[in-house]
Amino acid sequence: MLNLLAISYENIGPFKDQKILLHFEKGNFLIKAPIGTGKSFLFFDGPTYALYKSSTRNILNVQSKTGNIKLLFEVDGQCYLIIRQLKQGKSKDSTASQLFRCEESATELQTKLKKEKLISYGEDLATEILNHNIQLEELTFKNESDLQQQLNQLLPPQEVFVSTIFLLQDAENIFEMQPANRLEVLKNVFGLLGIDESKEIVREKRNELKYQIKAYQDHSRYEDKLKTLLKSLISTFSQLQNLAILRPFLSKEPELISELEMMQEKLSIQNFAFEAELGGFLAKFRSGFEEYTTKVQKKKAERGLLSEQLLKLQNQIGTNNSEIAKHEQRIQQLEKALAEIKADELPKLKAEKAKLIAAQEQCEEKAFSPLLSNFYQQQQSRFQFQVRSNFSLLSNAAFVQELLQLGVQQKQQKELLEQKKANLKQQQAHQELQLQSQIKSLEEQDSFFKQQEAQLQQQLQHFDEQTANDAKFDCSELGKPCPFVQLINQQHFQQRARQKELLLAELSKLQTRKAESHLLEQQAALLKQLEELKKGGNGAEEVHFQKEEEKITENISILKQFLQSFPYKELEQASQEREKLRLELGKVEQALQAQEALLENKDRFQEEKIGLLSTNEQLKLQLSSLEAELQTLKTKDQNVAEELQTLAQEGRNQAEILCSSYEKSLQQGHILIEERKELQLKSKQLVEEEKRLGNLYTILNKELLLFVLSEYLPILSEIINSYLSSVVDYSISIQLKESSEKLELETKIIDEKGEREVKSLSGGQRTILKLVRMLAISSYMKTEMLFLDETVNNLDAETVGKVAQLLTGFVKQRHMKFYTITHNSEIQAMSIWNEVLELGKK
Repeated sequence: MLNLLAISYENIGPFKDQKILLHFEKGNFLIKAPIGTGKSFLFFDGPTYALYKSSTRNILNVQSKTGNIKLLFEVDGQCYLIIRQLKQGKSKDSTASQLFRCEESATELQTKLKKEKLISYGEDLATEILNHNIQLEELTFKNESDLQQQLNQLLPPQEVFVSTIFLLQDAENIFEMQPANRLEVLKNVFGLLGIDESKEIVREKRNELKYQIKAYQDHSRYEDKLKTLLKSLISTFSQLQNLAILRPFLSKEPELISELEMMQEKLSIQNFAFEAELGGFLAKFRSGFEEYTTKVQKKKAERGLLSEQLLKLQNQIGTNNSEIAKHEQRIQQLEKALAEIKADELPKLKAEKAKLIAAQEQCEEKAFSPLLSNFYQQQQSRFQFQVRSNFSLLSNAAFVQELLQLGVQQKQQKELLEQKKANLKQQQAHQELQLQSQIKSLEEQDSFFKQQEAQLQQQLQHFDEQTANDAKFDCSELGKPCPFVQLINQQHFQQRARQKELLLAELSKLQTRKAESHLLEQQAALLKQLEELKKGGNGAEEVHFQKEEEKITENISILKQFLQSFPYKELEQASQEREKLRLELGKVEQALQAQEALLENKDRFQEEKIGLLSTNEQLKLQLSSLEAELQTLKTKDQNVAEELQTLAQEGRNQAEILCSSYEKSLQQGHILIEERKELQLKSKQLVEEEKRLGNLYTILNKELLLFVLSEYLPILSEIINSYLSSVVDYSISIQLKESSEKLELETKIIDEKGEREVKSLSGGQRTILKLVRMLAISSYMKTEMLFLDETVNNLDAETVGKVAQLLTGFVKQRHMKFYTITHNSEIQAMSIWNEVLELGKK
């Protein structure tokens, strides 16, 4: 049995930006709900969608992007929580669901979650469960469809849920439906849909068996296969008969094959079997075939050996050809090298070399070596030049470049020294500021101590004056100041003395702090540092920087004076000419060395050439011998191949192939006949199974349903008529009508005029009949909840009064969750209501 416990909503139906929590408690509740307040969403659409994910209209608020429904319910003693998270989509809203199992009972849950009001705003069911430490176990599923499928197995069918709990204003009246449809509704109510499901399964299985039987009883496929096999068998045997090698082995086979050929069009697989003698010759032929096979194998082995020898010879011939080609390539290289030897070129190259060397010596005369050597000797200690003894032209050019670079470096060092001097001055100024700041701080501290000391001295002076004033008292009796004032006010003056001691102690403490701080000593030391800094601060460093700057300035002057007077352009031109001569001389020396090397190797090249020519002659003689041997082996291999071909022409290979094909056709024929016999047996079994299912279908279609409904309907009719008798003056007859194919449910109105159709009732009477049917089903099914929505519209006052009495009697008999929405004042004024709920009022 399904029992709804509580449900919460957010952004559902007309409830935008609202959270609503609703508890379904036992009792009778009247709901006052103006049109458009969302009562159907709260009590019908919401629970239905939460359980079955089904609705005829949009559940999510049209102006909201997300929303949710959370329903706590009980099925057969087990409690569950289903959560539906809704999200707005472009064409269709999507839903993500979670299902939880709760170990606590429905009674325990309702006790913990009980609220003062059935409807609470701004609250959420899942939050309430969490706040009350109620343990939930989430059930995992593959996907959304899997979750709903499992949930549907727990729940009654949606039609049963709707038909037994909810009676809406626009609900269809069962008694105004077609008889067949009316029966379907009652089957839902009584949970008899399983019979239809079983009947459908039986029908599908029966149709499947019929299809299989038809397929198994169809002989055409096997007939075609048999004819094809017979044609192949006859054709193959005809070819075998034409082979002379096979004729000695044949006996009855030709006669049997001839009979098959004459009758093959008339034969049927149902009464056909292959004669055993059709394959008798195969064993005899294969026995005589062994000698032929041995001979063929020997010839094949002989030819395989010849193939190996041919391959070896071909490899040797290839190796010789490769060696000859390699030698000929080397001979061409040697001939080219010998052709390049030109003995008359050597004197010319030597003369050109001597000429270039003389030109280099002339260039060296323009090296300005004495001038550079003297400068090197004079300034070596100053500039720390690298040790050099070579004052050639190219070396001198490099030395001049070194002097130019040295000048640049000296200039950079001078700039760096100037930056250091500026930094030193900046540092000295910063130190002076720091010292001045520290001196000022000490002066401020000294001023503070003096100020504090003066204040304490002033307080002491004022205190002594006040104490002296307190001690003065002119006594009229004595005619002078009274000497006993301090004795009389002893306590006051003792307190004054203690206060003075505190002031003196504070003064002493201040003087001690001042003495311990040594302000004057610190100030004197800082003034001394400041004076020394102003006089000479960083004098040693400044002197060092000055000397360095003077030295660098002098170095720059020496380098500048020398380089300005030195003929640098002439030296540069001479060095360029010298470099050009060096490159030309290198080319001449390279050509000279190449010619000398060729002359040196001339004899060796000639000897190597002669040796290679001799080796090639020997290889060519060996090659001729190998080619002759190769031709001999090819001739022998051709003879063996012709012998093998002759053996093949005798028809033995062809006979073996045809025998294998003939034997295969015979085997396939035997298999085909056995398959057909098995199918005949299966077909017989399937026919019996189909007959049994047909009988079962008849039982499910009429007999079982007739039996069950015959038990239910009299009781239901009695309950309906019992309720009707208190409101109207007619009763209703509910009878099963049996036809040859199906059952139908007939309903008739019975009154003083006799029987008539339900359609003849007035609108108000049909409304009462619809209500009574719902109350009767609820009583019969003992449902946990009943929801009535505007079910007494269009009734006159007298009838409404009778309906009120009917509802009063109903709720006294049932202890359930009874919710009614109505605008009828008489129904609203009934005393049965435990509470009146007004939707839209928080």
